[in-house]
Amino acid sequence: MQSQSPKLSICQNRVYRSLWMSELLVSN
Repeated sequence: MQSQSPKLSICQNRVYRSLWMSELLVSN
């Protein structure tokens, strides 16, 4: 998957990171 579309993986990683941050903020 990564080799198939690295751009997509990067985009997903960015979104995942954003969600993780939001979750942390909400948790705290």
